Amino acid sequence: MRAFLVLATIAALVPACRKKAPPLTVGLALDVGGRGDQSFNDGTLRGLENMAAGLRYTPRGYEPLPDPDYRLLLPPDLRSRPFPHLGIPQPIVLQGKAQEDYEPNLRLLAAQGADLVVAVGFMMEPATRKVARDNPQTKFLLLDTPILDEAGKPSTLPNVRAVVFRENEGTFLAGAVAGEITRSGKIGFVGGMQLPLIQKFEAGFRAGVAVVNPEAARNVLVAYTGTFDDERKGVEVGLDLYRRGCDVVFHAAGLDGLGVIKAAQLSGKIVIGVDSDQSHVAPANVVTSMVKHADVVVYETVRDVVQEKFTGGDVVLGLAEGRDGIPEPAGTGGDRDRRANPAARGHDRPHPGSCHPRGAEGVPATRSGGDRESARGEAVTEPALLLQGITKRFAGVAAVEDVSLSVEAGEVLALVGENGAGKSTLVNIACGLYRQDSGTVRSSGFEVTPGDPRAAIGAGIGAVHQHFLLVPPLRVWENVVLGR
Repeated sequence: MRAFLVLATIAALVPACRKKAPPLTVGLALDVGGRGDQSFNDGTLRGLENMAAGLRYTPRGYEPLPDPDYRLLLPPDLRSRPFPHLGIPQPIVLQGKAQEDYEPNLRLLAAQGADLVVAVGFMMEPATRKVARDNPQTKFLLLDTPILDEAGKPSTLPNVRAVVFRENEGTFLAGAVAGEITRSGKIGFVGGMQLPLIQKFEAGFRAGVAVVNPEAARNVLVAYTGTFDDERKGVEVGLDLYRRGCDVVFHAAGLDGLGVIKAAQLSGKIVIGVDSDQSHVAPANVVTSMVKHADVVVYETVRDVVQEKFTGGDVVLGLAEGRDGIPEPAGTGGDRDRRANPAARGHDRPHPGSCHPRGAEGVPATRSGGDRESARGEAVTEPALLLQGITKRFAGVAAVEDVSLSVEAGEVLALVGENGAGKSTLVNIACGLYRQDSGTVRSSGFEVTPGDPRAAIGAGIGAVHQHFLLVPPLRVWENVVLGR
């Protein structure tokens, strides 16, 4: 009897001694394009920070992401799908300023105890191969390239999931769109570094142009910036292509691509974005984007690690899996290309959305589409700036409540009120410096992400504040330009 009591006591203590498994730690190493490229890097961050962790990164650090804001941060074609947060703690994100940073960053993440390390971009392959071999207990996700052996041939490691995309499929569609909407018959392609991956983008794009517009296919002008992290080079190369007669340019150049988009704005021409839906950067110029859902790949890999279902090896994704393609442009008929390209007005050609296959669906629900038609067929132009039902409270006190206003293109609107009336609060909400409690901000029909200054700037919203925030040595017009 005494032996039975002792054994029973020990058995009762065993469950109490079990320790709860520590939370999963995920690290992510960005390539030189970095946070804010509005493209591939930002897509991976969205998958990790917003989707998996339920967090939003701000200049003050991470903060919880409310469900309504979470939905708005998802690409439109993902908003109807369930991506519940995975309960992981704040991730560790490291930025690489040069290729020499890749291996130290990956080693640091492994040393910090990351259960999963995400390596963003094909240029990280050599570093990932070395660090993964030295840390067999750490799991790795490598994007855009397989693991290569010493002879440069594809290989595998048991602790590395290497995901590559069939980019030529999505870029084929981008080329078909470009061939369909060009009016000058000249189309441009801008790549970053002239490497096999980017040349695959070019090849798919050329093939798409050739199918719908063989004549334009003979006039595709190609330029490479030689980098992925120099926006100014993107502007220079983009302007050169537009000056040479291109009215549509597709870029696959990382951060340089933001410069190409800026060139399209300066030239009043059309540009096709890459990797993420970049239409919010320049709504009047970005007609569509070739999207690679790296966000979903990161999310699903984190989920597999959480559920202890992670496996290494190669994964190839494309249109059939819904991991690349083009989102359907907003608006009806040829509205977006007519708005971006004055020369296209009055020409009614089939809309490129008609050629979109499964996996590239998703009209952005938050867009009303810039110019549209009334019931009588008359053109109706969206306000340059539209605030609807804006409410903002500070410590329970309403600074503005249910305020709506609109500003047409070319209009000057004056807000008049005594101190504390909420004028500055309203301007700061429009510029993304404050996040409204309710209501929406739209620029030319496109909803601007709340509390996101970068999104506001991308939508063309800027501010010049009152006298004590001006730069005294500058002239009035210089201060105005500085505010943009």
